[in-house]
Amino acid sequence: MDTANDAQWAGIAGVGNYTWWIEEDTLEWSSGLLALYGRTSPPENIAEFVELIHPEDRPRIHEELESVLASDRDYQSEFRILIPNGQERTVLDRGVVLRDTTGKPVAVKGLETDTTFAGRLERPQSADNDAFRALEMRITRTDAVLKAVFDAAPVGLGVWDRDFRFVHINRKLAEMNGLPAEAHIGRTVQELLPDLDDHAGIREIWTQVLETGEPKSDIEVSGTTPANPGMTRHWREQFFPVTSADGVIGVAAIAEDVTESRRATQQIDTLLRELNHRSKNMLTLISAIARQTARSHPDDFLEHFQGRLSAMAAAQDLLLTGTAGVVDMEELMHSQLRPVIEAAEARVSLAGDGQVTVPASKAQTLGLALHELATNAMKYGSLSEEGGELAVSWSLALDGTVTVEWKERLGPIVSPPKAKGFGTKLIETMVPSLVDGNAVTNYDPEGLSWTLTFNAASTGQSHS
Repeated sequence: MDTANDAQWAGIAGVGNYTWWIEEDTLEWSSGLLALYGRTSPPENIAEFVELIHPEDRPRIHEELESVLASDRDYQSEFRILIPNGQERTVLDRGVVLRDTTGKPVAVKGLETDTTFAGRLERPQSADNDAFRALEMRITRTDAVLKAVFDAAPVGLGVWDRDFRFVHINRKLAEMNGLPAEAHIGRTVQELLPDLDDHAGIREIWTQVLETGEPKSDIEVSGTTPANPGMTRHWREQFFPVTSADGVIGVAAIAEDVTESRRATQQIDTLLRELNHRSKNMLTLISAIARQTARSHPDDFLEHFQGRLSAMAAAQDLLLTGTAGVVDMEELMHSQLRPVIEAAEARVSLAGDGQVTVPASKAQTLGLALHELATNAMKYGSLSEEGGELAVSWSLALDGTVTVEWKERLGPIVSPPKAKGFGTKLIETMVPSLVDGNAVTNYDPEGLSWTLTFNAASTGQSHS
C-alpha cells in the first residue's frame, strides 16, 4: 500500500500513516496518526512507540514485528493503545517492509485505522457500517489507481523524504539508473549514483523545493549510471514538493531521458556551422572564378563561367548524397568527366584503387580541376582530334596520400602556354593550395600530363 502522501488521508478521521527507518530508529508520523494517538509529535524511537501499546498486547506485537522483519510478507495486526487522556483505543495496523538489494530491512511503512468501535459498525443494516466500508473501498481504489499510474508511467518517477532518501521509485526510473527498485529505498542518490554530475547542485535545488514549496522545472541532470557505465547521459527533470497538513514532507521528481534528442540538437548545430563555413568558402571561390574568368574570357564569359559552376554543383550533389563528410573518388570522376566520356568513350579510361574517398572540404576543389582539364582536353588537347586518348588514374598510399594522374596522348603537339590564363593558374596553383597538396604539370609534346598529390584526411583548414 502506498502511504507516502499524507494528503491522501487528510480529512479522514481515525486514519494515519507512518514510516519507521530501522537503522536510524526514527519514526515519521502523519498528522492523522498523531491525532489518533493524541500526540503533537511522534515517538523518538521504536521503544518509545511500544510504550504506547497496551501492556497486555506488547509481547504479542513484539513477536509479530520480529517475525515480519524476518519474512518477505506484508503484515496486518490489531492491538490496543493508550492515549494521554487515559482512554484506550484499538487500531488496525497494515503495512510493508522495505528492503535493500541484500534483503536487509531498511524501513517499515504502514497505515493505521481506528477500529475501537468496529463491533458497533459491523451491526447488520448499520448506516455507519456501510459508510465505513465505502470509505475502505474508496481508499483501496484510490491506492490501486495511484500505484498503477506510478508503476506504468513512461517517464521516471521518484519520491524522496526530507533527508533525500528514496521512499518510492517506479520501474522506469529504476531502469534508467540500472538498479533494482528495492535497492533504492532508504538510500540517497549520491550513495547509489556517485557518477552523476553536480550532486551539490541537485541537493541545492531539492533544498529550495523543501524550503519554498515551489516546483523547479526543466532541470538538466547529466552523468553515468550502472545502466550505461562509461556513457554520459542527460535527463530533463521536474522537481515538486510532496505536502501534507504538516507542510512539505518530501520531494518528488519526473525524469525524462533526453540524451538522444540532445545529441541530435548538437549534430544539427554542428551541421549548421559546417554549412555556414562551406557557404562562405563557396562564395569566395565563386567570386574568384568569376573575376578570373572575366579576365581570361571576356567574350565568352558566360559559357566558361556556367561550365565551372556546373562542375562545382556536381561535386555538391555528391556531398549531399554520399557518406557524411566524404565523397567517393570514382563517383567524383564520373560526375565531372561525364561529358568527356559520352563524347569519346572508347578513348577515355578511368582506373583507380577502390574505396578511395575525398574529404568534403577537398572534393569540390578537385572537381573543379577535373572539369577544367576535361574542357581543355576537348577543345585543345588530345580529345580534340579523332585519335587522341585520355587516361585518368588514382591511388591511395599507406600513409594516406592520394595521387591523381591525368595523361593525354596522340593529340596535337603540346607546348607550354605563353601566358598563364585562369585555367592554368587553377590546376597549377589554386587547386594544390586549396587541398593542401602539390601539383606537377608536364607539357610533353606527345600530350599534357598533370599529377596531384594530397592527403586523404581532412585538415579542417578554412579558406574563407
